[in-house]
Amino acid sequence: YYVIPGAKGDKGYVLLRETLKRTGQAGIAKVVIHTREYLSALFAQGRGLVLGLLRFDNELRKLDEFDLPSDDLEGYKVNDRELKMAEQLVEAMHTDWAPEKYKDDYRDALLEWIEKKAKEGEAAAIAEAPEEKAPKPTEIIDFMEQMKKSLERKKKAAEEAGKPAPPKKRAGGGRRK
Repeated sequence: YYVIPGAKGDKGYVLLRETLKRTGQAGIAKVVIHTREYLSALFAQGRGLVLGLLRFDNELRKLDEFDLPSDDLEGYKVNDRELKMAEQLVEAMHTDWAPEKYKDDYRDALLEWIEKKAKEGEAAAIAEAPEEKAPKPTEIIDFMEQMKKSLERKKKAAEEAGKPAPPKKRAGGGRRK
């Protein structure tokens, strides 16, 4: 999903986007789409923010549930020459990702079939789709204020735990490695 800023949300949007870009980080969040909660990752891409849906742990099967071949290459008589040849084949087939090259063949065939049935008069009349309501505006969040509150909570928690508060960052945006 592409995430776009709401009214008066451009500054916070740009700040979050650039911060994620510069730090190479992604935000993890829970979102509700229709009536289902999803785990998601928010990351910067070009001038935008993209929300990718993830899976909760309980939705994933564990790898050890499957009877998979072991890591023992010698046991399967896989030698270095075969590995090198397979690597060369993969490298020769490598191209840059171009999503526009791929299409949903199933959907296209289904639409073609529906059109054919409609022309033959075999399609049942479909009621007109109800008019869509405009989406509710989302709550605008002041990203800078949220960052300040988060830092204050961390400072307070550190003080309560008897640890020194995290050092304040120097002006000028110097990065630590």
